[in-house]
Amino acid sequence: MAINYISAQAANVSSLTTVYQPTTTSSVQATLIGCLLANTNNVSTTASVTLTNSSGATTTYIINNVVIPPGNSLDILNAARIVVPYNYAVKVTATLKVDVTISSIEVT
Repeated sequence: MAINYISAQAANVSSLTTVYQPTTTSSVQATLIGCLLANTNNVSTTASVTLTNSSGATTTYIINNVVIPPGNSLDILNAARIVVPYNYAVKVTATLKVDVTISSIEVT
């Protein structure tokens, strides 16, 4: 059993963007251990984070329309852990640009 620690980043995200997609094998178990949204604007922004399957047919919100004050960041998991199912991706959208950092563990 191998454990891989993954860090995925995306800067200036506004339109729907895939920030993290686990290794594409059904034998990999991926778990989100951190998801930080940073507002680099001088006004508040609203952001959403989803789990979406590869066909786009199933979308589940991890957080929806959360307001992030200017110059602040938000840890949306707050020490929780979320298993990312096979063929799913973590996607982010925002009204203004945000920087996103995701930490995960992939076990094979």
